Amino acid sequence: MGSDGTDDKSTANGDGRATSHGGADADAAISVRSLTMSFGDNTVLGGVSFDVPRGRTTAILGPSGTGKSVLLKNIIGLLHPDAGEIWVDGEQIVGMRERDIYRVRRKFGVLFQDGALFGSMNLFDNIAFPLREHTRMTERAIRDRVLANAEMVGLLDHLKKLPGEVSGGMKKRAGLARAMVTAPEIILFDEPDSGLDPVRVAYLDELVVTAQRETGATFFIITHNIPSVMRTADFFGVLFRSHLVRFGPTLEMQQSDDPVIQQFIEGRSRGPIGMDEMDESSDGGSQGAAGSRGRDDTGSGFPPRSPDAGRAPDASAGRQGRDDGTDGALADGEGTWRAGDTARNGIVTV
Repeated sequence: MGSDGTDDKSTANGDGRATSHGGADADAAISVRSLTMSFGDNTVLGGVSFDVPRGRTTAILGPSGTGKSVLLKNIIGLLHPDAGEIWVDGEQIVGMRERDIYRVRRKFGVLFQDGALFGSMNLFDNIAFPLREHTRMTERAIRDRVLANAEMVGLLDHLKKLPGEVSGGMKKRAGLARAMVTAPEIILFDEPDSGLDPVRVAYLDELVVTAQRETGATFFIITHNIPSVMRTADFFGVLFRSHLVRFGPTLEMQQSDDPVIQQFIEGRSRGPIGMDEMDESSDGGSQGAAGSRGRDDTGSGFPPRSPDAGRAPDASAGRQGRDDGTDGALADGEGTWRAGDTARNGIVTV
């Protein structure tokens, strides 16, 4: 472990991407090493490396279309990278046999964007589904487990209702209860704030903080909601144009002078992040040849991107706050997860 809280084998290169030459960090629940994935000529993830600290809340942020959901699918094993390694609780899952992948997936709980609840089941049966599908627990034991998780998320009085009879926030809470009901070591969140108003997001953030504290599980959140991340995450990283710009403790990331991170956190239109992330002409690097007054050939006037290198996390820093989620679409254009898909793929929270 280095002085900055990262694996001694981890480095950061000149364009801000974290890189690594070794395996998993012993203190990490998930370690991603030089992960690369392309769809045709489009590189979605280009050498991404970071560690998700065990028993903490980590978020990955980035503009739409930057590979966040592709990253999540790779971690779960639903997609297979072109190169790189993914370590889950000390096991390298890239290239792992399907039977072993199913076993590793049992370590995960997943909160989907809209909760991905079964419309024909009431909330009780939705929460109980993973226990009935993947365990041999008695109905009495299942009932006790479901009630305990429903109480944690404030749904005890609504368990007989169907998903169509409750609000979006209640669906999210039911989805979270189901994600936690098997007591997984790692809980994954796909855009948990999607579809919720700011007040409901704040309530969900408080719930996420409480749930993480009470369960001690590792929470890994994919989102673009900055205020939510500041309330929930101990660590976060920013993806941009297929690379990890920087990854670190929340307080440290807030103070970063990297222009991509500054623009994204502040929500400014002027900066390296353009309207279309597939359009490389919006990169500040094109501006020098574009003509006068620092304008690029699109006329955007965006300033050039700084070459500041990203640094891996300082394990000593803590969180600033917490988040919530919606529709079962999981991908940046790469498809949709549905409840049946997760059941077939061995993920316990469907």
